[in-house]
Amino acid sequence: MRSMVRIREPRLEFAFGQQLEDPRDGLTMFGPYDRGEGGAYGIRAGVIGTKQGIRRFGKWVESIQRPVGLQDAARFRPPFPGFEAVFQIAWNPKPALTISVDPDQLDRLIRVDDKYKRIYGTVDFFASKLIEAKTTEEEKPDIWFVVIPDDLGVLKGNIGNQNYSLGSDLDLAKYRAVSIWCKRFSVNFGAAALRPTEASQNQ
Repeated sequence: MRSMVRIREPRLEFAFGQQLEDPRDGLTMFGPYDRGEGGAYGIRAGVIGTKQGIRRFGKWVESIQRPVGLQDAARFRPPFPGFEAVFQIAWNPKPALTISVDPDQLDRLIRVDDKYKRIYGTVDFFASKLIEAKTTEEEKPDIWFVVIPDDLGVLKGNIGNQNYSLGSDLDLAKYRAVSIWCKRFSVNFGAAALRPTEASQNQ
C-alpha cells in the first residue's frame, strides 16, 4: 500500500518580515511584501474589450475599492478591506488606456466550428490589438486586462434555461425546430419546436 505524505502549507512573507500561511490574514494584518514601493501614480491599467466589457471592468475596479465579503464573514474571513487599504497603492477605476473592439467581429470569430481555428483567431484578434497599441499609443499601461464576453458560442450547460444571441439576418420563419447536436458522436441530445411568441405575432 502506498503511503501519503502531507506537505505543510508554505509560509508566505509579507511586510515587516512577517510570515503567515493564509494570504488573507497576511495582507490584512501586515500588507504586501513590497509595501510602500508602489508608483506615485498608482496602477495604470489598459483594457481591451467591447464597450460593454470595458464598462463592466470599470465597475469591478470600483467594487474592490470598498470592503468585500462583509455579508458572509464566515466564508470571507477576514473581510477584504479594499484594494488600496491592502496593497498600499491606488488604482483608478478609469483605465489609462482603452481599446474598444467590434462585438460583431468578435462574435464571428468565437462561432467558428473548428475549435483550434476559433481559439487561434480569437487570441490573435486581441493580441494584434495589444501589439498595435504598444507601438502606436503614447500611454504605456503597467498592466493589460482583456475582457472576454461570457458568450463564447458553445453550449453553456445542461441544466436550466439558456440564452444565445442570433444573427439579425436569421429568418426564423424558415425553421420549425431547434436541435442540440453533438458533432463528435453525431448524436442529437434534444430538440424543441420553434413557436412564435405573442410579441412577434403582434408585430
